Amino acid sequence: MNKLKEFDELLANKTITDDGWYDYMQDKAISRAKNFEDTDWKELTSLWKTRDEDWQIRLAGILGSYNPSKTVQILEAITNESKPTVIAEAINSLEGMDGDGYLYVPGENILQQMEKIYSNTKDPILRSTIETLQARAKKEK
Repeated sequence: MNKLKEFDELLANKTITDDGWYDYMQDKAISRAKNFEDTDWKELTSLWKTRDEDWQIRLAGILGSYNPSKTVQILEAITNESKPTVIAEAINSLEGMDGDGYLYVPGENILQQMEKIYSNTKDPILRSTIETLQARAKKEK
């Protein structure tokens, strides 16, 4: 079985509870993705759109653990093309990309999308995360 198919099946597992996902399966999925080839990452850029909301939330939640050159494009696409719960998870992962000599700073198009999300949410954690990213972008100007 190839790495992407195994990864896909882990994220699609409906029998595991949220606790089970975060305690065990998430780490297993992360280890599969760490071995992805460029072709796997390329396929993932279109695959995620065909999966259900729970799968997408799991994906968005773990993409912040990888090389930003492979994951930022997918996370930014999620902020433009997915449901609010998935978008919130993607924004959280983007905000968390601040180690190993890399700091995610959103571009203008992502800032515009985040502003729309910010004005339509009352979630204080999501609002704070967006404020952090907006401050990073302002500092970079």
